[in-house]
Amino acid sequence: MKLYSDLNDWKYFKEHPDEIIEDAKDIITEKLTLGKLELELLDFIKHNNPKSIRDLAKMIHKDISIVHPRVKKLEEEGLIEFKEGTKRRKIPVMSYDKIEIAV
Repeated sequence: MKLYSDLNDWKYFKEHPDEIIEDAKDIITEKLTLGKLELELLDFIKHNNPKSIRDLAKMIHKDISIVHPRVKKLEEEGLIEFKEGTKRRKIPVMSYDKIEIAV
């Protein structure tokens, strides 16, 4: 996974300090594989705020053994993050307003 920042945008905003800067992050990867389950997980994480990976699995009526590796993969791709919860629970969080995929 590679993270790029746009030098042209930076120069523009430096010359136009009154412009509103939209916080964005570009992730460029060559091996992103999102299936139906991964898209469903992203949607549930964004809109339902699960308290843990187990809670997320219950929400979508799937076994934790299926959900856990997929959620870890989404984290590795940079699409979600984990916050520490009570009793060492990992809370999946998507801090993006939207995700766009360009092919």
